[in-house]
Amino acid sequence: MNMAKEKLTSIIVGGIVIGGIILYFSLFRPLMIDLRLAHHDCDSYDNALTQAYEAMEHAKRINNRKELIDEKGVSGAIDELTTMGKSIGINFTSISLREIESAEDGNFRLLPIDFLIESNYKELALFLGSLERLNKGLVVVESFQISPHKVKPEILNTELTLALCLNKEK
Repeated sequence: MNMAKEKLTSIIVGGIVIGGIILYFSLFRPLMIDLRLAHHDCDSYDNALTQAYEAMEHAKRINNRKELIDEKGVSGAIDELTTMGKSIGINFTSISLREIESAEDGNFRLLPIDFLIESNYKELALFLGSLERLNKGLVVVESFQISPHKVKPEILNTELTLALCLNKEK
């Protein structure tokens, strides 16, 4: 009788252990995997949100120190842009002004300027990064298209459209 009780107890304990293992692999482990994935997604969103807040703060600092120019200041701003670019190594092959447009909110006007430039990757990145340091006005990158030079693949041909922000008409 004692032996039967021990056998019954060991069967019950074994069943509980096996049931626990089955429960772990069927419920708990998949939930833990889902939890880890959700935690990773939350970290990614948190990082993206932090970067967005930092970019907004940076933009506020830039916008607070910039002043919009009028049509008389356009040549000075373009001269400053080309001087900055040439000092970095940018070769400006063409500069074309388009018609002045009104901004969507109507608080300022935009003068799109089309540039064709030749540079390497580093020079292009330095030039685009230097646009925020422009003293004579505020520029916005509207578009750019990069293609390799036909003869020298290390050289890039870039079609760049910058919008120079101008004061409202008086």
